[in-house]
Amino acid sequence: MNLSDLNVNLSKKELTEIDYLNNTSNTISNNLRTKSNPMNLTIKDFIKRWADVNIELLIDITNFISNLTKYGKYFDDIDNSGNWLTGVSKIMSDYYKIFTKKQRPIYIGFTFILVSFALFVIQITS
Repeated sequence: MNLSDLNVNLSKKELTEIDYLNNTSNTISNNLRTKSNPMNLTIKDFIKRWADVNIELLIDITNFISNLTKYGKYFDDIDNSGNWLTGVSKIMSDYYKIFTKKQRPIYIGFTFILVSFALFVIQITS
């Protein structure tokens, strides 16, 4: 059964309802996509989301640091350098994943800009 057969078998009312549902779904999808884009947020919403992302990031980094013992198996034998290198790459990979979840890079970049500006102000005032 192809799409043209489906259109023939549907009544005008059913086709109208399908078009309405399709248009409504597209509108909702576009609104969600627009609202999730940081460039389209209000300053208040951006700051709230920035604070939430920083809190989530601190929690994830704390959990990562507290679970560093799970990487101990890679560093048990110092003579096995291949295993050691695998451990370092695994740690770096997991650390990278923490910083690149969802839309975190944008908010982390904003944090770096704020910190660098604060350090600049401290530097020129001392």
